[in-house]
Amino acid sequence: MIQALNRIMTLLFPPLVASLLISCASEAPTFYYTLRPIAPNISKSYTSETLSTEKTDITSNISTSVGIGPITFPEWLDQTAVVSYQKNNVLKVPYYQVWAGDLEPMILNVLAANISSMTGQQKVLPFPWDNRHRPHYQIRIHIEEFAGTLGEQARLQVKWTLLADQGKTEKLSRAEVLNINLDDPQYDTYVRALNTLINDFSQQLAEELNVWIKPVNKPKTKL
Repeated sequence: MIQALNRIMTLLFPPLVASLLISCASEAPTFYYTLRPIAPNISKSYTSETLSTEKTDITSNISTSVGIGPITFPEWLDQTAVVSYQKNNVLKVPYYQVWAGDLEPMILNVLAANISSMTGQQKVLPFPWDNRHRPHYQIRIHIEEFAGTLGEQARLQVKWTLLADQGKTEKLSRAEVLNINLDDPQYDTYVRALNTLINDFSQQLAEELNVWIKPVNKPKTKL
């Protein structure tokens, strides 16, 4: 009986191991994506709609601070997968194409880094911050759409509000729509386009902030 079982195991074990090895080898690798400031440009077009505007003269100095955030999303965007569209309002939620962290802080960090370099403001703070030391100005952001169709288009649709007086006074409210056409269906191209949309949105925010807040003058170096 024991010899018979040993004979059966001898016959079954190698094919079983080979099957497991093939299964592991054929499993798709997971790709992790991040967003970075100042991404390369891709051909793009966008439109902007002003919802409300209140113009005043604001003088800032080197101690002026700008807070970026918070950001809110639809539930279908607030996840680790790099979401895209399929036909008939169907979402594609891949298992192996994912963000390398939470999307909100990733976007906030890119916006803050870009806006700081574009405006010359040194104190640009991504949300959250200490409520005892709230920034002088704040940009609240609601992202309605941050997705697209592989090989066709990536799209950012966003509403944002500029607050002053440490969040007490609304100064400006806008809606932005930015699009980038895609020439291939690869995920890396798709994510680069999404990255570029965030960087282009940074540029629009920086331009508006430069109207309200004077850029910081760098001290002249003595020769």
